[in-house]
Amino acid sequence: MPIYEITNSLANNVNLRTGPSVLYGINGSLAPGLKGKGDFIMTYQNALTTADGKHADPGDEWVHVTELNGTVIDGWMAIKHLGVSYAQTSEIVASQLEVNFGVELEGYQPITLTGMLKPK
Repeated sequence: MPIYEITNSLANNVNLRTGPSVLYGINGSLAPGLKGKGDFIMTYQNALTTADGKHADPGDEWVHVTELNGTVIDGWMAIKHLGVSYAQTSEIVASQLEVNFGVELEGYQPITLTGMLKPK
């Protein structure tokens, strides 16, 4: 899974939301000059319109944010929304990936395995 570095490209904070749209609540922000990380970029294929108006254009992009300023977080940030660029992303090449998964077998105590995947 790719990992993206996120940079605020505005002079103001960029909001972090609980979902990939302005219809979701705000749960943080990224200040100018600071960075975050994400693991998935969603691109709108169609416009998103409700009775309140238009909320997305085709081609709008939102990144799933996993870290802000070194703090683990779960949210979504607009890269491009209604024709305005809010943040820039670049794929982090050859980054390590932490993996955690649990193993449960009947009759045995469950364990969690943790490790770092490193590029070849």
